[in-house]
Amino acid sequence: MLSGGSITPTSRPGRDVLPEHIADLAGTFSFIGRGAGCRPAAMATMVAVSNGLAKRSRPPIPHNAFRFAKSHRTATGAQEMNRARHIGRGQGSERRVLPSASPFPEFTMAFQPIVDTAAGGTLFAYESLLRGRLGESAASVFATVPPERTLAFDAACRERAVEMVASFGARCGLSLNVSASAICDHRYGLRTTLRAAQRVGWPAGRLIFEMTEQEPIENRGKLARWIAAARNRGVTVAIDDFGAGYAGINSLLQLRPDMVKLDMGLVHGIDADRSRRAIVKGVVDACAVFGCRVVGEGVETEAEFVALASLGIGLMQGYVFARPGFACLPEIVRPVALTS
Repeated sequence: MLSGGSITPTSRPGRDVLPEHIADLAGTFSFIGRGAGCRPAAMATMVAVSNGLAKRSRPPIPHNAFRFAKSHRTATGAQEMNRARHIGRGQGSERRVLPSASPFPEFTMAFQPIVDTAAGGTLFAYESLLRGRLGESAASVFATVPPERTLAFDAACRERAVEMVASFGARCGLSLNVSASAICDHRYGLRTTLRAAQRVGWPAGRLIFEMTEQEPIENRGKLARWIAAARNRGVTVAIDDFGAGYAGINSLLQLRPDMVKLDMGLVHGIDADRSRRAIVKGVVDACAVFGCRVVGEGVETEAEFVALASLGIGLMQGYVFARPGFACLPEIVRPVALTS
């Protein structure tokens, strides 16, 4: 089974900010990220260009679009912009362009590694993160998508991520963000992504669906059946932002995911906060009963890394390991505490 993680802002929220507050603010801010450190062999562009998008005022951001727009997932920056200008010049690279009649805005994907620290810091998977053609934040991209096209654009993002990571020749897991409602959608849900993976030769067993719960789930029985169908195809199912929003104990009990990703509000400052450590220890112990793996997302410092490792968490993701690579796969930087 596989799992996933997340990235964190360069400016840390106050210690008194609760996880649910952070979830509410997701998508509101963009933090500049620098130093993507992409592999030269992976510098192939997958930027999607659409000339058919008419100029218009931006509508409100759809509520379920916020899963793409966490404040800790908006690394743009001048260095990443410069990389984008040079992407596609390497051997075997190509620029993929959406047809001019596409109803979607111009977009591409960034990728950030999920690291298995229990295995010496080896690569476990990459999480795909929505970006604009020139590195714009996920929130700004989604602001141009009409509400009635949200699920279709959601599926297009997952499809683009699968195409890109397959073209890079990756041999690890690929973690995709997906809403609970999208998983159950017959037209733009599980089947769409599985067909895309089959088309490019990406094994279903290397797909991770990070399920977000920004809204109450109306029919958990239906969702459970779709999750079972995903597992039957070899897909790993994860609950994202566990401990924030509606992603809590009830979801763990009723859906029995293969993994949970701790909300960044539980991870930030965990090295200096006994209460956070106690809560996370309880989550780890509970998940162990289900055979569910826990991922620490938003790991910014070595002290946070050490604290999570002491609680039995091996899978981690965050700036301490690598910033997102804009249209490329970044190298992992291993903390000193992991190599000593």
